[in-house]
Amino acid sequence: MKTLFSKGYIAAIALVAILSQSFTVVNTTNKEKDPIPVELKYRGMLKDQPCFELLFNNAEESKFNITIKDENNTILYKDNIKGRSFSKWFSFNIEERNYNSLRFEIMAKPTNKIAVFVVDRIIKTVEYSAINRVE
Repeated sequence: MKTLFSKGYIAAIALVAILSQSFTVVNTTNKEKDPIPVELKYRGMLKDQPCFELLFNNAEESKFNITIKDENNTILYKDNIKGRSFSKWFSFNIEERNYNSLRFEIMAKPTNKIAVFVVDRIIKTVEYSAINRVE
């Protein structure tokens, strides 16, 4: 019997495809001369929960207001942070609440400039066919 693809191989490819494409991050910040020095990165899954990292890289110490909302504008997280160059990690229980969209709003004080990141959850189904020769 000759097998082109094993079932485990197909399942592994499908899992990698789904996890690698399950979240997209879009920066909706206005392009200004002096943007807020913040970046949002998707860091993968930890215990089946998506993890994100906010990276701050400011020339001088500043205050930032961080607010995270869901698609219904419900505030999931709110904090005031002071610093220069640092990072902050976030993980969300997507089984407890079925998030389809997360909105990260970072406001720099005292300039009141704001950076907004929208994370949309996209679920893709991947289907493969396996052909086995049976003699």
